[in-house]
Formats: sequence, C-alpha cells, structure tokens
Amino acid sequence: MFIALIASINCMAQTGVSISTANCNDHIDAKSRSEIKLLDDKIIAAFNENDPHLLISLYSERLQKDAAGKSEEFINTVHPVITSKNYALLDEYLYKSSAIGNVGTVFKGQSEDNDYSINFNIYSTETYISLLLYKGPINEFLFTVIYGKYADSWKIDVIRVGPYKVLGKDAVDFYKLAENYLAKGDLIDAGINLRLTQQLCLPAEQIFVYFKFPEMKEFGTKLAQEGEAKISFPLKISQISSTPQVFDLEPVVLKEGVFPSIKYLSTIRLEDTTALRKENDQIKGVIGKIFPGIDRDNKYIFFKAYNQMPDGKTPVHTYGFMLKKGDESK
Repeated sequence: MFIALIASINCMAQTGVSISTANCNDHIDAKSRSEIKLLDDKIIAAFNENDPHLLISLYSERLQKDAAGKSEEFINTVHPVITSKNYALLDEYLYKSSAIGNVGTVFKGQSEDNDYSINFNIYSTETYISLLLYKGPINEFLFTVIYGKYADSWKIDVIRVGPYKVLGKDAVDFYKLAENYLAKGDLIDAGINLRLTQQLCLPAEQIFVYFKFPEMKEFGTKLAQEGEAKISFPLKISQISSTPQVFDLEPVVLKEGVFPSIKYLSTIRLEDTTALRKENDQIKGVIGKIFPGIDRDNKYIFFKAYNQMPDGKTPVHTYGFMLKKGDESK
C-alpha cells in the first residue's frame, strides 16, 4: 500500500513506510545531473563499443554479484542495434529515502495517456533514475538505469534495455489504434496493433509501467473474446479448391508503416512456385471477405506460405507474396 508523500513540481514519489522526496528533470540539482550524464554517456559507449568491462565497472557491488557472468551476453545482444553514441533523455529522477529495503515509485503525472510509473527496490538513501532513448531507423529503445549513491559515488543498481517505440509510436499509441480498428469492425488490424502494444508495453519489465496498462490488458481480453467468437485458427479458406489454412497473423514493420502478414499452410509444394502463385492470387481475391477491413486501410498485405506448421524451434521453409493496394497481385 503506497502513500503519496510529496509532489515536487510535476514529479511524485511514493514509498511504503517513510517520507521520501523526489525531483525530476530540470528540478534536479546541476551537480547530480552532470555526474549522471557522464555515466549515461559511458553506458551508451559500452553498448556501442561492445565493451562489457566498461559496463561492469559502473556496477554497484550488489549488481556485480547478481550479474556475474551475464553482462557479456547482455552487451552482445544489444550491441548490434547501438550503432552510434547519440541518445536522448526521456526523463530523470532524483529520489531520496531512508526506507532501504522497501519499494519506491516515481512518476511525473497521471493525467496524460502515455504517463507511467517507475517502481524500484531502494538500495541506498539516494537513488537516481535515468531513462535514456536510443533511436534507430525504425525502433526506439529505452535504457532504464537506476543508480544508487555509495560513498559519494553513483553506481548502477539496475539496468534494463527494451523496445519503447516503433515508427515513433509507443504501446499506448498502438493500443489506441487497435481500439479504433475494433470500433470499425476490423479485427485483424486491431489484433496487429495490439501485438505491437504487447511488445512495447513493458520496456523494463515491471519497473516501467504505463498507468494505462490495466486498461490495455482488459482490451486485449476483450479483443481475444471477440476474435474467438468470429475467427477460429487454423482457418480453412474453403472458397479455394486447394483449401489453404491460415494459422497466424503478425505485424510487418516498414518505414512506410505497419502491415499485416498472413501465414498459411498450403498443400502445394513450395518448390512449385507457379501453382503456389496461382493459389495465392486466389487468396488475394477473397482475403477482404475472410478478414473484413484488412484490404481497406493497408497499403500492403504480406503472405507467407508454409508446407508444415512451424513449432518455434526448428526453422521451416516459407515462400512469400505481397499484395499492394491498387495493384495487380504479385
């Protein structure tokens, strides 16, 4: 049970049992901001240069023990997308509390759709939360870094890196799009946008949580129920003599936007591309009837033909097609 104890300008803090203070962004003292900026620069440099030793040198003693043997894999996973040392600051918070061992929470506000809270374990009397944004060509990643102050030095207690935006939209933005599509009766595009909501809604696991998360979760349940009532996978396309079966849909993200990709099982061998293309042309001709609305707003619809159902473990061969709005089937 958290009790709000202080509001500093546009920033709030909560703890379980003791009075805490928090400042955010420009209301943090210049000395602390400058110290953290140097550390933030080193974090981005560590990932850009694929240097786990640099990152580990910034850890607190506790994190060095907890992350022993894991930092190299962490760096290797993130490094490929960090192609420069440029980054932006989403928000930063300086939090002070004597409630070591408890859980703290900070947030700027709760009135905007994209507002969020940061929930963290308190390891020292001073905690600094730094939210860094790294922008790639399509995806934007959030570095959630929580520092503790130990003997006048800031050290990393927690660091998470996760997807934050796609094409400039975050989880809440895609949730709103999904709502709009559902209101128009377009279950497929609602589901495609909800899939992106799910991928982006927890960029730092349970540390970074949108206030709209319960609402988004409830909408997901609603959409699933409506979808199950109208569509059952695998879905046989009975209008076509070869009876291909749609078994999944997923988003395809291009610079132009987000588009649906339809995965289906075909009884035609993938090597027989002439017959496979003929079957796909027939699918394109009825896809708007099978999934109402899918051909209304999408510039592209992608298709992936399979000869066997993928199990998520063993790679399987596929053959792809694309339908461009206003063009002949391709």
